[in-house]
Amino acid sequence: MGDSFDDSVLVFAPGRDGVLTCQILGEAGVACRTVSSVATFNDELGRGVGAAIIAEENLDEESASRIAATLRKQPAWSDIPIILVVRDGTTGARHKDFAPLGNVSVLARPMNLSALTTAVESALRARRRQYELRKLLAERDSAARRKDEFLAMLAHELRNPLAPVRTTLHVLKLRHAGDRDTLTAVGVAERSIKHLAHLIDDLLDVSRVTLGKVEMRREHVDAANITRLAAESMKSRFSEKHVALDLDVQSSLLPVLGDAVRLEQAIVNVLDNALKFTPPGGKVRVRAVEEHGKAVLAVADSGAGIAPEDLPHVFELFVQADRSLDRTVGGLGVGLTIVKGIVELHGGSITVTSGGRGAGTTAELRIPLTQAKPNQSMPEREVASGGRLRVLVVDDNHDGADSLADFLSMTGCEAKTAYDGVQALEVFSEFRPEAVLLDIGLPRLNGFEVAEKIRTMPGGEGVTIIAVTGYGRDEDRVQGRAVGFDHHLVKPIDLTAIGRLITSVVRSSQAG
Repeated sequence: MGDSFDDSVLVFAPGRDGVLTCQILGEAGVACRTVSSVATFNDELGRGVGAAIIAEENLDEESASRIAATLRKQPAWSDIPIILVVRDGTTGARHKDFAPLGNVSVLARPMNLSALTTAVESALRARRRQYELRKLLAERDSAARRKDEFLAMLAHELRNPLAPVRTTLHVLKLRHAGDRDTLTAVGVAERSIKHLAHLIDDLLDVSRVTLGKVEMRREHVDAANITRLAAESMKSRFSEKHVALDLDVQSSLLPVLGDAVRLEQAIVNVLDNALKFTPPGGKVRVRAVEEHGKAVLAVADSGAGIAPEDLPHVFELFVQADRSLDRTVGGLGVGLTIVKGIVELHGGSITVTSGGRGAGTTAELRIPLTQAKPNQSMPEREVASGGRLRVLVVDDNHDGADSLADFLSMTGCEAKTAYDGVQALEVFSEFRPEAVLLDIGLPRLNGFEVAEKIRTMPGGEGVTIIAVTGYGRDEDRVQGRAVGFDHHLVKPIDLTAIGRLITSVVRSSQAG
């Protein structure tokens, strides 16, 4: 079907009846054309028409079935109006073939000419609205794509300068481990960078969640253990703000089918929300128990609470209870939107209740339990020395590449740098590294192209290729795996994650 609206009417009627019908409609200013066979009628429908008139005499069981089948193949937005002309006093023997399709009206002979033109004009108006709706949906989808592309590029541009800052701070911390003032200053900067990175991730995640583009890696996991890990990761922040964190997690398993990383992210977001709105000296209680065949993960705080008029809107995008100019709690107002999307992708639900302002808030995540035993393996949290591993760091941000190579050297690795895709291949050929930390947005050859070419070079098949990039969308990860990346880290990277991956490469090489 064409992009523009075709306001002509297609008539499938016996010989002279079709010609007369078109003459009548032509006098009313309606474009019209006749067809004499089912095959031609179906071809014209496929090209797009404003409406169609079908005389019952032209239909037998086979032709009615063929036309109905063509109508069922229309795009989701399309519903061509059909006017079925039948003998007086009947609904038409073939009406049953078209009635289930919805947009079918019946005119009985002898026809009132005014009724015919009115029915056709009404059908054309309805058809025009379908095209208008399709245009609006296309514009909305185009705007959503542009927004996603903008957010991805914005995240990349923001993450790039954060990466060398975080790495340099980590190097300073290692070099000045005994200097209390330096460590205090580095800690302040690291917390600020972590907060900025969290805001960037929230912007991307809310876009993915609301559009249903979240990549889920489902397995049988223990929601109780995930809750403990989420609380553990937030413990230092609670301590810094002098807010008590009380953990009440049942000792037995809470097996659910889901993505462990996304579930931990959801719980952390709820904990982060509770911490924002709970003043020093307050308390947050985390509970994980089984209730009525579901894992109930609840976070209750003694903080600011939510006014009754705000409570129905807590899951809406960019809605914040704190609208004061001082913006004491910060944030973008997307955290609960992300949590709701993640929980619903797990077949669960989330509720938020509050006794009002000053009465605290409780958020409950409910996720269906499964009978299968959870996979108890969890990622390592400790980092070992990199050993004498040869590592190539490729990044067009010179500060980022140099600071990361400096950090790797301090862990015992032999590190070299390259600043574009072509140089990366040249250095790889000479250096023969065992691991490559590779940016994606590179000049001359991008990271995807570099990874693909490395895999075809001598020694390239067994090298570990790790994406270290500002591009963190699910589609970036999928494309990375397709061209040969083994791992995908998003800037500003957690250096413990780099250390963990380097350690695994060392162990693999030793085992080999």
